[in-house]
Amino acid sequence: MYVPGMICFTLVVSLLLAQTEGRAFNNVQSRERRQTSGCDGGTRYDYFGPISTNIGGEYGNNENCCWDIVPDVQGTWTITFQFSSFDVESSSGCIYDALTFDTDDGPVKECGQKTDFSRTFVVNGSQFEVCFSSDSSVTGQGVSGAYSIDTVNVDATSNPAYTTAYPDYTTSTAYPYYSTAYPYYSTAYPYYSTAYPYYSTAYPYYSTAYPYYSTAYPYYSTAYPDYAIYYSDYTTSYPDYATAYPDYVTSYPDYATAYPDYATTYPVYITSYPEYATAYPEYPQEPVTTSGNTTYYGNHGSISINADGNYENSQDVCYSLHPSFTGSGVITFVFNVFDIEEATGCVFDYIEFDGIDKKLRECGTVDAGTQREFEFHDGRFNVCFHSDGSVTGRGVQATYSMNPVRRVESVETTPYPVDVIFNATMSTNFTEATTLPVNITVNATSLSDTEDNTCTEVLTSDVGTLTSPGNGSYANNVQCVTVITGPSVPYTLVLSFTTFDLEDSSSCRYDYLEVDMGEGNSQKGCGSSWDNRTVEYSSDGGNVTLTFSSDSSQTGAGYIATYTIQPRGVPSLSDGDCLYINSNVSAGVIQSLPGTGSDYTNNMDCTYEFTRNTPFYLDINFIALDTESSSNCGYDYVQVGDDKYCGSDLPNATRVSVQGGSAIIRFRSDSSVTGKGFVALFTIEEHCNSEIDDLEGTYTLATDSEDHYKNNQHCDITLRSPPTPHITTVNFTRFDIEDDSGCDYDSLTITSDDGTETLCGAKESFIRQYTGPVDMTFTSDGSVVRSGFSFSYVTEIVYCNATINAPSGTFESLPGGYENNMYCTYTINTPGPGDLVFTFPMFDVESGSSCRYDAVEMAGDKLCGSNIQEKTYSTDGHFQFLFTSDGSVAKDGFRIDFNFTPADNITTSPLPTLPTLPVTTQTTTLPVTTSSPDTDTCTQVLTSDDGALTSPGNGSYANNVQCVTVITGPSVPYTLVLSFTTFDLEDSSTCRYDYLEVDMGEGNSQKGCGSTWDNRTVEYTSDGGNVTVTFSSDSSQTGAGYSATYTILPRGVPSLSDGDCLYINSNVSAGVIQSLPGTGSDYTNNMDCSYEFTRNTPFYLDINFIALDTESSSGCRYDYVQVGDDKYCGSDLPNATRVSAQGGSAIIRFRSDSSVTGKGFVALFTIEEHCNFDSEDLEGTYTLATDSEDHYRNNQHCDITLRSPPTPHITTVNFTRFDIEDDTSCDYDSLTVTSDGTTETLCGAKESFIRQYTGPTVDMAFTSDGSVVRSGFAFNYVTELVYCNATINATSGTFESQPGGYESNMYCTYTINTPTAGDLVFTFPLFDVESGSSCRYDAVEMAGDKLCGTNIQEKTYSTDGHFQFVFTSDGSVNGEGFKIDFTFIPHEIQN
Repeated sequence: MYVPGMICFTLVVSLLLAQTEGRAFNNVQSRERRQTSGCDGGTRYDYFGPISTNIGGEYGNNENCCWDIVPDVQGTWTITFQFSSFDVESSSGCIYDALTFDTDDGPVKECGQKTDFSRTFVVNGSQFEVCFSSDSSVTGQGVSGAYSIDTVNVDATSNPAYTTAYPDYTTSTAYPYYSTAYPYYSTAYPYYSTAYPYYSTAYPYYSTAYPYYSTAYPYYSTAYPDYAIYYSDYTTSYPDYATAYPDYVTSYPDYATAYPDYATTYPVYITSYPEYATAYPEYPQEPVTTSGNTTYYGNHGSISINADGNYENSQDVCYSLHPSFTGSGVITFVFNVFDIEEATGCVFDYIEFDGIDKKLRECGTVDAGTQREFEFHDGRFNVCFHSDGSVTGRGVQATYSMNPVRRVESVETTPYPVDVIFNATMSTNFTEATTLPVNITVNATSLSDTEDNTCTEVLTSDVGTLTSPGNGSYANNVQCVTVITGPSVPYTLVLSFTTFDLEDSSSCRYDYLEVDMGEGNSQKGCGSSWDNRTVEYSSDGGNVTLTFSSDSSQTGAGYIATYTIQPRGVPSLSDGDCLYINSNVSAGVIQSLPGTGSDYTNNMDCTYEFTRNTPFYLDINFIALDTESSSNCGYDYVQVGDDKYCGSDLPNATRVSVQGGSAIIRFRSDSSVTGKGFVALFTIEEHCNSEIDDLEGTYTLATDSEDHYKNNQHCDITLRSPPTPHITTVNFTRFDIEDDSGCDYDSLTITSDDGTETLCGAKESFIRQYTGPVDMTFTSDGSVVRSGFSFSYVTEIVYCNATINAPSGTFESLPGGYENNMYCTYTINTPGPGDLVFTFPMFDVESGSSCRYDAVEMAGDKLCGSNIQEKTYSTDGHFQFLFTSDGSVAKDGFRIDFNFTPADNITTSPLPTLPTLPVTTQTTTLPVTTSSPDTDTCTQVLTSDDGALTSPGNGSYANNVQCVTVITGPSVPYTLVLSFTTFDLEDSSTCRYDYLEVDMGEGNSQKGCGSTWDNRTVEYTSDGGNVTVTFSSDSSQTGAGYSATYTILPRGVPSLSDGDCLYINSNVSAGVIQSLPGTGSDYTNNMDCSYEFTRNTPFYLDINFIALDTESSSGCRYDYVQVGDDKYCGSDLPNATRVSAQGGSAIIRFRSDSSVTGKGFVALFTIEEHCNFDSEDLEGTYTLATDSEDHYRNNQHCDITLRSPPTPHITTVNFTRFDIEDDTSCDYDSLTVTSDGTTETLCGAKESFIRQYTGPTVDMAFTSDGSVVRSGFAFNYVTELVYCNATINATSGTFESQPGGYESNMYCTYTINTPTAGDLVFTFPLFDVESGSSCRYDAVEMAGDKLCGTNIQEKTYSTDGHFQFVFTSDGSVNGEGFKIDFTFIPHEIQN
């Protein structure tokens, strides 16, 4: 139908797929058959096989797993299930957890605990389904067993399939399922065991005196084996899988005989020399490997790519899988391990599956148990793996099964014409969730029946006006629909309301204006919600539908608004610049101007700039491209990195790596042809690797919103230096990594020419110096996280008195010319003896007879002048040369390169490595070379908690001074406060000349020089012990020195104010608390101190006592520390304790009485915020916690429960934010909401929306996987009790009249819906209804009885599952009302 003024935008997927399609395994298209982790469900084609709901332990909540059993049979068949274990949550009707058999007569459910349990069903169709499901509560050990299929009639025949004189797999013999006289899988002897057992004997597992899987004869063979013969695989003289005309067996064959496989007299699947076999079998059973490619034969097997460790770089390997049949088939992979470097398009590492029409690449990570299924046609299936030269993962470990299929012809569809072509591998569809009904009846009037239907319109402009119908007040029963036609590219709709006045209701269920952006993204407004407000909605393209609806009662003034369509992700134009800047948004869209689907203009030069302070990856995925096409994109183009794109072919996804700073995308057009431009999605992934060539800079390990680094990180940081001698000084301004004596958990490992050092723990700022390139590696495990580290660094070149410990390098004199009166030594240390070859790229040293003025002296040779030729000198591993200059002429100097050649036949030894510095003991800054002190008169020990520190000397310290001051600190945690009034030492960039060093122990030290601490107060934290303060001066410049006071303050103690003893922590996630005074001295009598930890979100508080000394007593009734409900006293350290807080505060209390005291307590604490929430409040809010990028975490599981009273009610949940990773079936991240037996699963991005629930609880479960994260969700909720016209769908509950007494002229119905027929027993805890003859004034009417007055006795009435009673009041006297409880008793229980 043609609608004037309406613009139709058609969005079509590209007609031609790329020959090779790459995608991360986490994408929606890669999860077609994802099973829950322990379940082995799927399609089964075999006549027998196992089924299991879980592997070890109990099954999980919310499982959903099915087995589709599809044998190749005709007519009627039977299937028997035999269970070795059966333990499923028990309930009447199996309404919670159940194993459900889909029989011809309808579903049959089983639950509870059963032993030796079996079920047999007759099947008339081609398949049989059995499914297992569990709810969110109680679990059990699950189900483990097997099934078998009998293709005979219900009565056995003389020669049935799978039956012989010694029948195997027969169901109609004197012995049951899987049973023969010498049975396989079962006999009069137990399941899986016989006198000549399979899988079990008096002899060990998989082996007997006549073993299975092992003999002197071949693989799978024994003297009288199962699946074997003397000569062949899977065959014996007395075969299993056989009949008089055997199945799977002959005297010599594999899987066949002259009377073949799946045997009948003239078999299916076979000829006289059947498929699957010849007189000498077709397929070898061992894999064949040629040129790195491996061929596997058989219908079942496994492939493994380094599943026990990380796979290698630059791998290329292929597997060719050949089943025992030819033609078409289906292969199913079950992945136990899948961990391959993830990238858009899988361009780096990938596994490639050989599909029918194209190859499919997969990468990323998936959960164990994930399945993938492919069809193949040529009797084989190929799988290849490739890795590049960088990041690796754990690889792949998978089992596979191959089964034949019958092809069903597909119906070819005709695509629509293409307008803007979008990437075929990307879906922008959301799963639209349906609002759960609240059972409120509204007198609806159809649109055609309304008096006013003139307000339906289509608006095609990008700006316009929206107005409700009517003149100052809208009418009743109006239904208006307005369509705003939007472009096919992403945009924002801005609605600016000047008036908004509609009838108000809690869920906008009477009068409302609804804005529907499509794809489940809608929002209703009512009351004055949007009055004088501007509301914005984002769209990925397409039309917007606005619906205005009014009911038959109250009206209002209506609404007036203007709307504007604004493009998303377009640059702004200012002063001739075309610029888009992104400094904080991690995912979104960019597009060319004007961003409305119209053509761009000529002579554009636009920049899209993405900036961050940390290294990041920028991934660009084009979904539309339409520019002037040309060779090498010389006219109009989009430039990403070094690559230019033009024309209409969509490029592959592109990744740009940025060390820090900015990444720029450029769009340019010339003065001729134009087009629609481009639309591209972007994501930014910040990472922690850094490789720097600058001589100075900074680095900070990224942290989340709680100031913690991430779990399972691996960060490589490299500070590159020039080949000339140098000193790189690294000043760690923050250092807090999970502590461990061996740094086995989280650590920073630093490697340079000076050795390797591994650091962890918490330290004050400290300095390290290195003489080679500096390689740092930070790793974290999956548990404790801390605040990480930051450092600044500077590299200074050494031009005089320099040493190189390497086989090659460069020495240079001072830039700009050397100075007079220099004396410099240059040392080369090599791994062993050999020759040093010197070249002189630059040499300009004052010339003189015998080089008597300035000279370089090497092994007795004096060199001066210019143009020095190559020199070779021998070395024993240590070589030194000298440069001297006199007091007159100076020249440009020199640059000298050297290379070392080891002596022949001499084994060289590596250069000595400095030992790793210990973490738990004090570490020493690597020396730069200092002179020995000439004086030591200022060494002292200070034992007071406060005092003074002063440098030696009177107004100026001397040269060559070395002073050590020890401040004795308590053994408990404390803070040292240094307040400097004077600080004036010789200055240098690394404080290597004169300095004051404060060493708190355990590698926690800091140096000061120059005027660093002048008039400053500096604080240091200690876990207990002494502090060493060292002052050192060299032989040159001095200063006025320093003067300071020090104070030792306890850490984590409460403050005393107005009689209160209180410690409050609202933001510190880890630390220490202790009793007053916190110096190791005894606490005082009559203390009552509170340690309060507060947060806005739920959290766990972990308390670990490291010291306890209080008065001891039974029940700790005198002096004690109280954590939760537990009290601790005496001197025995309690176990670590966890306190769970919903939000608000957790309080620890310390109390002493008036008698005996002690040293009190010291305890470490950590706070872990989490996402679970359980509330009985009738209103409140909840926000899913996010990190510094406003993203929720990977691999989360959050349980949120809103509890309501037993009376009828409506709980209204208003989602003010909702952005969860999108997927058509919400398989990745999702929020599942369950109430009153109804479940809804939500994902995707939505504007604010409302849900209403009537059940006793609203149970929400949020889960996220290991890949994409979004901004999560937030909601507020309110529960409103229903006192009139209420319904309860339950077996017990309460009805109440409104508080404070009922009103006049009421008519209220109350409905009870129960699962079955039975009796309802009513009690009346409160009943006060106006009394009258025959209850003619006010009354409760139940099943013909009228109740009024007071003191009503218990009543019992029958129900068929639906029961209703009525309360009425007249216009006069009112009573207090009633509270009526009921309980339902089913008839089956009564009988």
